[in-house]
Amino acid sequence: MAVLAVFNPEHDLCLANGNAHYVPPRSARDFARSHAEMMRWMFDDKCVTTDVEKAGDAYRRMIDAGVSSSSIVVEAWGWDSAVWNRLSKAGIPEALLPDNSFVQEVKRLSHRAACLPLQPRVMALHLLADVEQQVFDLGDAVLKAPWSGSGRGLRWVSRKLSQHDIHWASKVLLSQGAVMVEPRYHVVQDLQLSFMLTGLERSPLSDGRFSKLPMVSTVAIVYWMTMRS
Repeated sequence: MAVLAVFNPEHDLCLANGNAHYVPPRSARDFARSHAEMMRWMFDDKCVTTDVEKAGDAYRRMIDAGVSSSSIVVEAWGWDSAVWNRLSKAGIPEALLPDNSFVQEVKRLSHRAACLPLQPRVMALHLLADVEQQVFDLGDAVLKAPWSGSGRGLRWVSRKLSQHDIHWASKVLLSQGAVMVEPRYHVVQDLQLSFMLTGLERSPLSDGRFSKLPMVSTVAIVYWMTMRS
């Protein structure tokens, strides 16, 4: 099997927008173009890496090189309706793309409500009045859009929503159907969990305290965790 690995770091923005015809901002597309090689970290040096805009050309080069279409596996950084639509328009056969049920399942699992069983103090609210009441009850709170990217879906509020907060929350309720409300905690200590990944093996890189990351020769995936009171 030959892997066509598509780097689409705008995935979260596409989920937040929800429109299959959404065109990500130029900055996101430029980043995808210049960092497509990152997909080799997820697969191997034999995969063909590309951004969405050049995926059609990459696919045709594989076909011209004698690779059978049926032996090509298309993998994306993240699947959403926008990347599916853009890849299809670029000439990638729909048979090589995931079906709609898979794309919708990715979207469902990406919704912040999917983590509610692990966050008993977080609520997904569907009415502005309920959001205002919950913020009043909590005092210091964080509002989050169910789907968001690049830090754009967060607002820190205290006791009462401002007009700007109300406008933001109303817009999110209209476009995404809910607003996540959770207590705002005070940071006690920032920690890191750093691992060296080699195939399926992993080994710790640090003792967990926030410090300068060690230089590594292979891929290091760093998970950031904040311990809060």
